[in-house]
Amino acid sequence: MKPTACPAPADSVQARWVAALLDPDLPVPAGLGAPGGGPGVARRFAVHRHNVVSGLVDVLASSLPVTQTAVGETFFRAMAAVFVRQHPPCSPVLAGYGQALPDFLRGFPPAAGLPWLADLVRLELAGQAALHAADDTPLAAGTLHAALAQPDALPRLRLPLRSGAAVLRSDWAVPSFWRAHQAPEAPEEDPAAGLAARLAKLDMDQPEAALLLRVDDRLRLLPLGPGLTALLEACGQGQPLGRAAAQALAAEPALDLGRGLGDLLAHEVWADLLWENP
Repeated sequence: MKPTACPAPADSVQARWVAALLDPDLPVPAGLGAPGGGPGVARRFAVHRHNVVSGLVDVLASSLPVTQTAVGETFFRAMAAVFVRQHPPCSPVLAGYGQALPDFLRGFPPAAGLPWLADLVRLELAGQAALHAADDTPLAAGTLHAALAQPDALPRLRLPLRSGAAVLRSDWAVPSFWRAHQAPEAPEEDPAAGLAARLAKLDMDQPEAALLLRVDDRLRLLPLGPGLTALLEACGQGQPLGRAAAQALAAEPALDLGRGLGDLLAHEVWADLLWENP
C-alpha cells in the first residue's frame, strides 16, 4: 500500500521528497547531488530514508511503552515502520502522532490474532494526550453540593470533565491489562515474573470501561460500571446532569447514583460546573 501523503501540491518538491523518503521502491528525487556523484547519492539518501522512518518509530515507541512490551520490540518496530510509511506526520509537532494507528491495526493482518491491540494503543494515546493537557482545578465538593441544592439544578447543571480526561470502553480487559504493567514490583521480585503472574490472572475476553485521568503528572485509570460510564460519557458530551443521570440509570438501573457521584467527586474527575440558561 502506498503512503497516505499529507496535503501538498501534487507536483511540489516537498511531495516528491516525502514520497521518496517513505517508499524505498521510488528513486532518489531529481536534483540531489553528492561529492563525487555516482552511487554516493543513493547511499546517502538511503541512510536519510532509514533515519526518518526509524526516528518516527522511536516516537511511537516512546508513546506506547505498554504496547511495545505486549507485542515485543521486534514486532512493534516492524509494525510501526509499516504504519509510518503509510501515515506520515502532517505536522512538525510530533506530540500526539499516531492517532490513526488504532484504525490501522484493525486492518493489519499480522495483528489479527490480537483483537485488543487497537484499544490498548487508543488507551496509551489518550494517556499521552492527558499528560500534555492544560492544567486545571478540580471541582470542589462544596461548590457541587451548593449547586445541587438549587431546585432547577438537574436540567441546567453541566459538569465538564477534567482536561485530558477520557472515558475508554473496550470489548476486552484492556484497562486491567494496562494497570498490570504499572504495578510496582516487590524488591525481591523478578519484574518479568511479576508481570507474567499479574497477566495470567486476567480474562482478556471480559469487556471493561475506565476513566483515564492525569493526577499529579501521573496517569490513573478508574474502573467504571455501565452506569457511571454512561454518566461520564454524557458529561463529556456537554449534556445536563439530569439527562446524564437518566442515561446512567437506563444503563444500570440498580446504580446508587448518589454514591456514584460522591465517588467521582472524590476522584476529582470534574473541572468545574456550568449553568445552562433556563
